[in-house]
Amino acid sequence: MPVRNGTGPAFAATGGVVRAGEIRSFTGLRGVAALMVVGVHATPVLAPDAPGWLAAVLAQGQVAVDLFFVLSGFVLARAQAGLERSGVRAFLWRRAWRIYPLHVAVLGVLAVYALVAAAGGDGFIGPDFPWSRLLPTLLLLQPFLFRGSTGWNPPDWSIAVEMLCSVLLWPALVALRAAGRPGLVARRLVAGGLALAAAANLAAHGGETAGWPAVLRGVCGFGFGMALARLGTQAGTRGAGGLACVWGWATVAELAAGGGFLVSVAVDAPGASVVLAGWLVLALSHEAGAVSRWLRGRCVVGLGRVSFSVYLVHVPLLIPFEGGWAWAGGWAWRVAACGAYLALVAGVATLAWRWVERPGRAFAGPAAGMNWRWCAGATGAGDAEQPQASPLESSRA
Repeated sequence: MPVRNGTGPAFAATGGVVRAGEIRSFTGLRGVAALMVVGVHATPVLAPDAPGWLAAVLAQGQVAVDLFFVLSGFVLARAQAGLERSGVRAFLWRRAWRIYPLHVAVLGVLAVYALVAAAGGDGFIGPDFPWSRLLPTLLLLQPFLFRGSTGWNPPDWSIAVEMLCSVLLWPALVALRAAGRPGLVARRLVAGGLALAAAANLAAHGGETAGWPAVLRGVCGFGFGMALARLGTQAGTRGAGGLACVWGWATVAELAAGGGFLVSVAVDAPGASVVLAGWLVLALSHEAGAVSRWLRGRCVVGLGRVSFSVYLVHVPLLIPFEGGWAWAGGWAWRVAACGAYLALVAGVATLAWRWVERPGRAFAGPAAGMNWRWCAGATGAGDAEQPQASPLESSRA
């Protein structure tokens, strides 16, 4: 992978962090996808009476979750292409410290809120904060144990599946290496098969967020992204940039026209979103074209840096806006309420990135090189020095 320079003002929003090897288009894409998810959850609270066309367009933000899975599989397959069995423990340790600190912090704040609200006799607490499901949610087991809403923090289901995908990464890499030996045709067949599996699951179950359909949704999308990464860069940089540009501007034009095609795809053929996500990720991996240049802009990259925090804090931050007051006034009042919510999300996400996410990652690096003899048993496996985290590693923001 070529090294992306990444110097300059584009990184000022997050402390000027420079990451060699980063694909900045992907960082920006994660930020945009996180905002799409925010739109899905915020619309019923902040704009329940929004015009039908606007509500329909915002509802398509659910496809961003599938984009996250495809992107995560693609990035990790590239970054960990040489992962061997001896490095699996260190890799999983880094992934756990990438995901769990912020998850535990947000869940802890919600638990305190639930206790205070319950003590005050708030009847709203019951269905949204079921205490019987707190421990499974804390351990990220909820999508494997329950169907329907699991309460607490709804986006947590996807990071639970992300952890499962991380556990399956090494055996999946071994399988993809074996499948790729016959040549490019075999790699294309594998990628096509995984895309069909992901599309079929979405077509059968829609955007499930709990139970085994949700688990299959994430695993198939993640596997599809891995297979795309193994395909390599078949098209030239200019061609890939052209694909991204066509895709991006076609999407903008479609949204401007009312989102009819996107709505029909999501309703009538939801599996197509996985294929479109894979196409976009593969095209943007070359960092060429107008859409890629926009995604590498200062504000978009800054948003991408804190996208994981945005993803986990945006639903809890809707609690103060519930009750109907945010949309009880005129349009000026509603716009002001939406602006206040987005500013709150941006501020809290930045603080969470600075004081929770980044320290967790910093701790995971040195700890990944610790002596693993205590969990390797008599075999002594894993005593070798563990590889450092790749700057390309990312979770769904």
